[in-house]
Order: sequence, then structure tokens, then C-alpha cells
Amino acid sequence: MHKMPAIISVFILSHFLIFTGYVYAEDHSKSVPLILQSAENFFIFLDERNFRAAWELMTEKSHQTIINDIYEISADRGADISKDDISKNITSNGIIFNNYWQAFMTNFDPDVILKDRVWEFEKIESDYAVILLKKRNVTKLKIYKENNQWKVGLVESFWTRRHLKNIYRIQSFFSE
Repeated sequence: MHKMPAIISVFILSHFLIFTGYVYAEDHSKSVPLILQSAENFFIFLDERNFRAAWELMTEKSHQTIINDIYEISADRGADISKDDISKNITSNGIIFNNYWQAFMTNFDPDVILKDRVWEFEKIESDYAVILLKKRNVTKLKIYKENNQWKVGLVESFWTRRHLKNIYRIQSFFSE
């Protein structure tokens, strides 16, 4: 007699878990095209040299890390500039912003990712996704949902301190 309520409870609980799991999976499937669109557009914008649009598709952590890297390099070179000045220059598509991206692009070819890699999802969560970029080796592209938009984690995916050497190629932050 006591087994019947337990069986009914297990039945109800299992159906509840199956149903909520289905709804949860459904939400992720709706995110897939949005995640792919942000990721692909980011690399297309870089390829087209539309750095402003690419910047808008990057995470806040990527923004802050790039600003900090530029500031550190500038300070090492004796430049008298604040992080706020660098941020304003970036916002206004100034010389620092454009020189940074020109230097970045001398070491990065977006076509490699757009045309020469197989894209495959490794993980999708409500605010985070990982896309595997495959060829002989695998690179993990990390995507984050910020302010209800999917953003590319450029820094989160690719940055190491060795990337700073590429920033040194920026020769004329303050010229022109």
C-alpha cells in the first residue's frame, strides 16, 4: 500500500524532469543561430576591416584587457596617456584604435577561421557557449551573453601574455 504513493511520486518527478529538460534544450536550440551569427559576423567584420563593428561584438572583458594592454605598452614607451583617454580614442575610432587593429591584423587572418575551419559546438548554456574551430588542432572560441547579446570572447579565447609582443608593432599611437 505504501509503495503506490512512492511510484506515483517517481512517475511525476521523472516526467517533470524530462519536460523541463526538453524546454531547457529548446531554449538552447533557439540560441544557436544567434551565437553563430555573432561569432561569424565578428570575423567577417575583421576581414572587412570594419573594426568598430567587430569591437561591438566583443565582450567587456576583451575591451578592458585591450585597453589595459595598450595602456601598459604606452606607459612602457613613456607616453603620458590615461586609460580613460585610450577608451575615448577607441570610442571615437581614433588613431590608437585604428593602429591597434591594423597591428593586430598583421598577425591574424580571419579567413583562416571563416573558410579553413570546421565549426562545432562543444557547449551551450544560457549565457555561455564554446565553439570548437577544427582543422588539425582545435581552438575553442568562447562566446558570452552580455546585455542580452552574444559577444565574442576574443581575450578569453586567444589571449596569452605573448600576444603583447604583437601590440609592440604599433608604432604610431600618437602620430598623424
